[in-house]
Amino acid sequence: FFFSSRRRHTRAGTVTGVQTCALPIYEHQTKIQQLSKANEELDNFISSADIAKIFLDSDLRIRRFTSSAAQRTGLLPHDNGRVITDFSHPLLVKAAKVGREIIQGAGEIETSSPWETGETIPLRARPYIRKDSARAGAIVTFIPIRNT
Repeated sequence: FFFSSRRRHTRAGTVTGVQTCALPIYEHQTKIQQLSKANEELDNFISSADIAKIFLDSDLRIRRFTSSAAQRTGLLPHDNGRVITDFSHPLLVKAAKVGREIIQGAGEIETSSPWETGETIPLRARPYIRKDSARAGAIVTFIPIRNT
């Protein structure tokens, strides 16, 4: 069976007046499964690092964040898509500031941010670069310092 834009299916691959996609439905399903698996692996890799990362788009909207970032800042899953400047948490205020600088053309930024315990947390921000080398936002990382 082939998928067509009019939702008609045929074994031959064409219906009079309707063009069909080049890939059979099972190949689309296979591609979707592969992408889902890759996304799952990436999520596990990022969360296992226990590093707080916030991904911002070029409008300073939160695209994604790690569970470590959520724990440190109080971000919730429904905060994806919100503008980071809407938040008042000190780490998010700092992330908004450096994120804006990155989006406006700065290279990598390394600084620190105050933490509720009175300590400071190192912060690194760098551009989010697409495959075509265009800037599409910023990645802000808070690097926890562990006392052992």
